[in-house]
Amino acid sequence: MPETIKTFDVPDAVSALLVPGRKKSAFSMPGDALLIDPARGILAVADGSERNPAASSAFLTRFALLAEDLNFLNDDAPLSSPDFERIVGEANDLVRDTTYNENTTFSAFIGNHEGGAILHTGDSLIFLLHRRNGITQLSRSHHLMVGRAPRLSQAEMISVRKGDLVLLATDGLTDLARCHGLLLEPFLRAHVRSRNPQGIAGDLKTCIGSIDVAMDDIGCIAADPSRLRDASRADGEKVILGWGRR
Repeated sequence: MPETIKTFDVPDAVSALLVPGRKKSAFSMPGDALLIDPARGILAVADGSERNPAASSAFLTRFALLAEDLNFLNDDAPLSSPDFERIVGEANDLVRDTTYNENTTFSAFIGNHEGGAILHTGDSLIFLLHRRNGITQLSRSHHLMVGRAPRLSQAEMISVRKGDLVLLATDGLTDLARCHGLLLEPFLRAHVRSRNPQGIAGDLKTCIGSIDVAMDDIGCIAADPSRLRDASRADGEKVILGWGRR
């Protein structure tokens, strides 16, 4: 069982945490994984089952290769409707071709400050943190996971204003809120008060460190969509963080 927290950080642009759960079986491997591809404006989280924790990293790897082949959002223009339809169609093919034993959640944001889209299935989470402190959950949680469903359950184009931030997380965030005696949105309002990616990741890390009870794995990405291009220039290629990679 790994104990080390994995991180990724480009100041003011994107910050990510991958935290192993506590007090699990010694033979249990965390199944959370994160994809960060700033050049294409892609952020994604996935959560594989305990039977196959590598499924999350494997699916994110396939999706990242698909995005590279499609070559969308290669400039600062907003995501177009034709590109969105292509992405959804190809992503649905990936979902359909994933076997039952490779089941995982999948939640992705694709875009920049001009707007974008979300792709989602399962119980991971996507939030928009508005510049005036409002919080909107964009994803609808359920248990229709990749490998157990014929297509994505949610694929929508969304509006993003300059100053808005996105937060993606696995369902360990819900567990963390519960450990603090709160439902998810009240927890975020009470404990995630920073309005930059590093501050959000730091707020969550502080919350994790303040409790000492059994807890699920947590994977999260906070980002400023308007600065993802800066992250690409600063850190180069895409990265996939996960413990269960084959």
